[in-house]
Amino acid sequence: SLTTEDLYNKLYQFKYAGYFKYTKCIIIGRILFKNTFTDTTYEEVLKDVLPDIKIILASGYSEEIARRELASSNDFEFMAKPFSLGDLTKKVFDVLNKK
Repeated sequence: SLTTEDLYNKLYQFKYAGYFKYTKCIIIGRILFKNTFTDTTYEEVLKDVLPDIKIILASGYSEEIARRELASSNDFEFMAKPFSLGDLTKKVFDVLNKK
């Protein structure tokens, strides 16, 4: 199980190694639940380490459930599974061009 501390460590390692230099968007394929020990979600960790990153949450849950119950932040775009490559391409394009 990935802890919040593990995620911080890995993200900072990747960030300072230059892996996120050209990364503008991250697609998360599952709901990132709150860490029961710190009450911090993994989305919050991502935004803390990479504040300018855009997050697309791809989930089989409805958007309403994902936003209300499963993610503490609304600072992400939602995409319902399953989706086609064309749908994904359009979503990424829209998210990256959103002001």
